Amino acid sequence: MASTLAVLTSATAHAQQVVDAIKNAQNQIIAYLPSPTSVRIAQALKDAANAGVPVYLIAPRQAHLEKRSYLLSVALAAAQTPPAALNYYAATLNAAPLIIVDNRVLYLGAGVQDGLGPVEKSGGSKLTRAVALTTQAMKNAPKVAIAQLVKERYGLDR
Repeated sequence: MASTLAVLTSATAHAQQVVDAIKNAQNQIIAYLPSPTSVRIAQALKDAANAGVPVYLIAPRQAHLEKRSYLLSVALAAAQTPPAALNYYAATLNAAPLIIVDNRVLYLGAGVQDGLGPVEKSGGSKLTRAVALTTQAMKNAPKVAIAQLVKERYGLDR
């Protein structure tokens, strides 16, 4: 019975399905992206935040310094006027890249950050664990001003 349930709550997906889910989000999006290099997913997150859907972006503290990273581009949505509904948390999780949409669907795997790799669509206990893990990380993460990320990325704080 448990294996049947796992099959019902877990399936393969692809990056376009993740983008579509982000575009259709109603309540919130939680994204842990250690190295966000997909322009489509980055743009979808920015668009969602600009539309008023709260986006909680979790990434390692130095992720914005990677050459191909779109982290800074997404995070800048919080610095515009009026600010988008985006919060950035500097944290490293012991987890694969993931995106949680409306606390109902979990997308997990390299494809959620690079737009190319595999993506698992899941719910059930995997979703529950991912929500708990990301909620705890956001609670414990230091606040980092978006302006500080810009200064570091472009060497303006020297």
